[in-house]
Amino acid sequence: MLDNSQPVLYQNVVHTNGIGMSLSNNSYPIMSPAYSISETNNLAGYNHFYNNSGHEIYIFNTENAKNNLLMNDGYNIIEDNVNSEYYLIYIENQGWTPSEVIECKNNYWGVIPNPGDKLYPFEYFNYIPFLYTIPAPPSNCQITTVNDDNSYMPQQTLILGNALTSGINGNYVNAANYSQQLTSLGGSKAFQKVGSRLYYTNKYLDGSGISSLPAYYENLINANSNDTLLKKYFRGLKIESNVINTELHSALVSLDSIISSPSNPYELMYANIDKLRILSLLDSSSGGDNYGVGNNNIPLPEIFNLLKSDLSNVSGFSKISSNNKISSKKQSATKTVNTSKYDFLLKRIPTDINVLKNKSLEQIKEIIKDKMMYNVLINNYVPNVPPNRNEEYKTKEKSDVENNLPKVYSLSQNYPNPFNPTTTIRYALPKDNMVTIKIFDVTSREIKTIVNDVKKAGYYSITFSVSDLSSGIYFYRIKAGNFIQTKMMVYIK
Repeated sequence: MLDNSQPVLYQNVVHTNGIGMSLSNNSYPIMSPAYSISETNNLAGYNHFYNNSGHEIYIFNTENAKNNLLMNDGYNIIEDNVNSEYYLIYIENQGWTPSEVIECKNNYWGVIPNPGDKLYPFEYFNYIPFLYTIPAPPSNCQITTVNDDNSYMPQQTLILGNALTSGINGNYVNAANYSQQLTSLGGSKAFQKVGSRLYYTNKYLDGSGISSLPAYYENLINANSNDTLLKKYFRGLKIESNVINTELHSALVSLDSIISSPSNPYELMYANIDKLRILSLLDSSSGGDNYGVGNNNIPLPEIFNLLKSDLSNVSGFSKISSNNKISSKKQSATKTVNTSKYDFLLKRIPTDINVLKNKSLEQIKEIIKDKMMYNVLINNYVPNVPPNRNEEYKTKEKSDVENNLPKVYSLSQNYPNPFNPTTTIRYALPKDNMVTIKIFDVTSREIKTIVNDVKKAGYYSITFSVSDLSSGIYFYRIKAGNFIQTKMMVYIK
């Protein structure tokens, strides 16, 4: 699953998963070679997705976060000879906002007369011409350079190719300059977003000029004031830039403005998780009633304002959700819940700043975690996945009990969730495999390995017991052969 990421994918083989690849929250994987005017650098593309039990690639767009595949002339193989009822690429748009068009010419879609029949909705794909034979990638995943006349290609494609080639060769200054050009060209939002993130990455890798990043993204925000999607994307990069410059106060204030008036539950969810990550960077080295890193002090009154500012707005969120018209083909990301069962979390949140003054930094962190978990839980955030196969899995598991073997890999949502102090995680293996299940916190720090063993095909459950962790959002990830899946869980003390 890709979430707010932009990986360069080269010769990956993905098969026999529930879903081949899932994109959400502004993900833009690069899946085509780096083209310059006279050269083709094979450093991306030639990926192979096949015979996954759901869609080969699933894209979930919200009103505030789009996703796209940069795979034009990518020589990727995306096929499915087993599950005819699922699509090769499936786009789900929350609400009625249009998707970005996916430019995907010169890829191989399997032995089918018209790939458009397996791309949904087909009007969002430019897939002609397509390959009729399986492309042969460079051997051993080697990065190769071929002399080619690519002068006919669009300018954005050539600038992106120069940025990628410079970056892979360690010339981060040139890579940043090309990325800046790509962002300023306008036109395709996909290239603008990719360029702006590559600029951030190369500035960070070079180590010079990172102090200028917040101002750079602020200028992009102002220059695109009439484009809500681009503004929000650049705002996210500005917040990241604040963090790497240890401007934690500015980052928290920006996130708080999002949490105070979210436009959908996903925006609220990600802002809370980002806030929790920043919280983990705070320390009390500043002394007195200030908290921060180095000279970046956050006074206690500011922390108190950040803590309480969005409490009055959360209860009205169901009104936003109810205005979203979801067709029968789509699943709502939220549903109305009885919030009173989470009132015990609210009782932990002081309404008087004098109470905070008597708390240690670690105690304040726990209070803010309680607040963020309350925000998440009362909106009953449920990650939206493609026509998901849970019911089908249940049906199969019931019938397969007689044979003692599941037909597909699966990882179930832990139960209960939220939990304290134990929860059960179930998974299924269609064949013998080395299995690992690891627990991570919101900063991607590995907390614990709860399974690390060769398992025979079958159904399994494991109880995860918490004794020394603080309340918060955690993730558990299974890896069994080529099957990798991650789910979220919430621990409340």
